[in-house]
Amino acid sequence: MMGKTCPVGKEDPVVAAERVFVVVTSGGNYYFVPNLDRAILARHITEKVRVTGTINSKYKSIVADVFEVYKNGKWKTVWSKKMQEEFYKELETGA
Repeated sequence: MMGKTCPVGKEDPVVAAERVFVVVTSGGNYYFVPNLDRAILARHITEKVRVTGTINSKYKSIVADVFEVYKNGKWKTVWSKKMQEEFYKELETGA
C-alpha cells in the first residue's frame, strides 16, 4: 500500500493493520474482491493467487467465483462459491 515490501515472516503486523485487502496484478493494477472474507485474503497475503470471476472496471473489483493459490508448481483452489454453498448446505442439514 505504501510502496514498501514487507520482510518475509513479518506478515502478522501488516495483516493486523490492514482492514481491506486487494489482489495486485503483475502490471501493478489492483482489484478489490468484495465477496471474499478478509481472513481468506489475509491468509494468502504474500502468495501468487488467481481470481476467476466477474470484473467491475468502474469499481476496480472482482466478484470471485474461484480463488486459487499457486503452490508447488500447481494452482490449488482454496475457495469457490460452490465450496461455500456446499458448506452452508451441510450446516443447514447437519450432515
